[in-house]
Amino acid sequence: MIKLKTLILLIILPFRLFSQIDSLISYENKTKEIKIVLQSYSSEDKNFDFTQRDYGTEEGFVFLPTDKPTNTYSGAGFIDYTPVQNFFSVNDYPIRTAVKLFRYENDSIKQTCSGIMITADLVLTACHCIQYYDKVANKYLFLDSLLAIPAYDNGRENPSFRSGTSQKYFFFKSALYHPLTKDIAIIKLREPIGIKTGWIGIAFSDDDNFFRNNLFHKLSYPGTVDVSDSTRVYYGDTLYYNYGTLDLIDGFYIGYNIFGIPGQSGSSLFYTDNNQYYSFGVLNWATKSRHMKINKDMFYAFKQLIENNIPNKEIPNNYYLSEAYPNPFNQSTKVNYVIPANSSVQISVYDILGRVVRSLVSEYQTKGNYEITFNANNLASGIYFIRMRSGDFISTKKIILMK
Repeated sequence: MIKLKTLILLIILPFRLFSQIDSLISYENKTKEIKIVLQSYSSEDKNFDFTQRDYGTEEGFVFLPTDKPTNTYSGAGFIDYTPVQNFFSVNDYPIRTAVKLFRYENDSIKQTCSGIMITADLVLTACHCIQYYDKVANKYLFLDSLLAIPAYDNGRENPSFRSGTSQKYFFFKSALYHPLTKDIAIIKLREPIGIKTGWIGIAFSDDDNFFRNNLFHKLSYPGTVDVSDSTRVYYGDTLYYNYGTLDLIDGFYIGYNIFGIPGQSGSSLFYTDNNQYYSFGVLNWATKSRHMKINKDMFYAFKQLIENNIPNKEIPNNYYLSEAYPNPFNQSTKVNYVIPANSSVQISVYDILGRVVRSLVSEYQTKGNYEITFNANNLASGIYFIRMRSGDFISTKKIILMK
């Protein structure tokens, strides 16, 4: 987190840098090689765009609030930072996409920042989380490596998910010598840990009304004393959640009137309708929890990187039908399924009397991971069952329709 006294000086510089196309740069952890990845990129004629989310192969899903909170922090549109476990299971999507970042130092690891999965092997964070200021050299240098641990909570690595070490960093050229000029970055991991956790998308919007009229959510790891209130102490060992409406909306930043805490740097402000999930920016200033907003140029540079880095999911050795999400649901719900070999697949929806009310899949399919949507148009509220059959494999999941 950046010291408050430097805020005015440092936010002046980006006004000149944001007006031009900025090359995307990579830094290789092992070789320390720096090179241009994208020197130009297509910026489509859109006012809004986003990349896709993925629920991951792990079961478990939670609804995030869609109504404005009534118990907001004093003077803010957001509720106060609250341990995730007070609301949700840390193992459920999208909670498990939150990442705790550690740096390596003298054969040990030290906690540093927050991030969030945006593909199976990419983590979105702040640029100052991948660099540090060396007083002797009098310049910013890159951290040799970072450790990313998803769904970290209660001071422990989550046994349900793998951690990953950084392979390279991606950032914009204007931040090469000072991370604050465009304080947003992507970490590429050596291991595709997001296959199991899933990930959220990223997005941009040119419409300020979108930011005024919608709720936003935050998952982060505050890690020290709140400088605005010394009674508020955080240890960096717990995943926190808060949400609400934004208090700050301008050309470069979005935020809310709660002082940011070191350790939250790099955490995302994300939007969801409990179907799509996408980050609109990352935390980099403590005052008003300022998040650098993803603009159109940033988005399309990152989008090209994301689309080129989504790995093929590992095909499990067994057939699999996930729980429906959301469930209970209103109107539509989704299920994932896996077939480890080419085979005929039948997936149908039954009512409580055992009658088929909808056929979702009835065809020969190649091996792989699939996702389907069940739209409950013209069906009454009640209990239904989704049944999958492929070869000798049969699996049934209960779903509840609430209109």
